[in-house]
Amino acid sequence: MASPSWAPRRRLAAGGGSVLARALALALAATVVGCGGGRDGDLAEAGRLTASNGPTTTAPGTRFVVDARVVRPPLGEEFTLAPREVAEVDGADLDITFVGVSADSRCPAGVSCVWAGDATVELSVVVRNRATGRPPSGVTAELHTGTGLATTATVGPFAVALTRLTPAPSPDGVSPGRYRAVLRVTPA
Repeated sequence: MASPSWAPRRRLAAGGGSVLARALALALAATVVGCGGGRDGDLAEAGRLTASNGPTTTAPGTRFVVDARVVRPPLGEEFTLAPREVAEVDGADLDITFVGVSADSRCPAGVSCVWAGDATVELSVVVRNRATGRPPSGVTAELHTGTGLATTATVGPFAVALTRLTPAPSPDGVSPGRYRAVLRVTPA
């Protein structure tokens, strides 16, 4: 049976490992983020998956959009990602996509709270495995801002740490597109 014309593997096969790994990260992010409608224009256009520096693929019946900007931070340095942005970490053979914030119960600015609260940051992490020649492998990591909760995930030989999440919540909440995750990748 022939693959449908929208099949990502056919369109990305000639693009090389980096584009394939980025597309896998974006597809995983789109699966987690995109199965519903957007808020404040975050998912305004349905049915388009765009990999930075790569082809556009459209799957019938999908309801998501991922337009990713790629940043290339060095290993060990802090970097900031907006939702759907991808970091190709130099020296780590790893791509990280900030999928979004799935929960945010942090105390809003200007409000006195008994508990500081917690926010859950969802990341898609793809290990490219170029040195070993194995296919890329991906995981979804949930990191937290709350004390005593997981702020670091170990992925292969690397530790991915959430150092902070901005902005602080307001009493009206935070639009999903305004979040920024500050991360650092170090050897585990």
